[in-house]
Amino acid sequence: RNAEANASLRAPISGVVTSLAMQRGEWASAGATIATIVNPAEVTLRVSLPADQTQRVQPGDAVQAGGITGHVWQVVHPLDPTTQMGQAIVTFDRTPSEPLGTVLPVTIRTGMHDHVLTVPATAVVQDPATGKYTIFVRDKNAGYTPVGVRVGWSSDGLQEVRAAGLQAGEKVATYGSYELLSSGG
Repeated sequence: RNAEANASLRAPISGVVTSLAMQRGEWASAGATIATIVNPAEVTLRVSLPADQTQRVQPGDAVQAGGITGHVWQVVHPLDPTTQMGQAIVTFDRTPSEPLGTVLPVTIRTGMHDHVLTVPATAVVQDPATGKYTIFVRDKNAGYTPVGVRVGWSSDGLQEVRAAGLQAGEKVATYGSYELLSSGG
């Protein structure tokens, strides 16, 4: 009975075996990894990020992956020296229905805030000389006034913008902004 009890392995969690490091009948040393078990209710996703995007992603950023939502739990900043890629560790609001090990397309919304101003992405132009972003707001004289903006996240054809004095409901030029920029408004 003692030998049988010592030969039985019990995992500290209920879950799904994702890999076996040893086969039935092999001898294992104390502390050796026998199997990897994942609790599907607490699945995390590792997302590879190019170096320039690693600095923009922050813990708490909203994530969409294969039809489920979640958030960035941790960003691994030291880049992998071989690939020059960083990683974001993502947790989900609910368990994904995809099998473990599935590759999913991922969207991370960086700098996303509630109650922000958004404009059609076509309304924002970047001045090639200065690198600054501008939108053109319709003024009282039926013309357009350039307004310098800071940009945030962009998704589904919308761009988050921030600027002093800019109000929700103001009309902006959505096409022809480069022509307005080159003519000074």
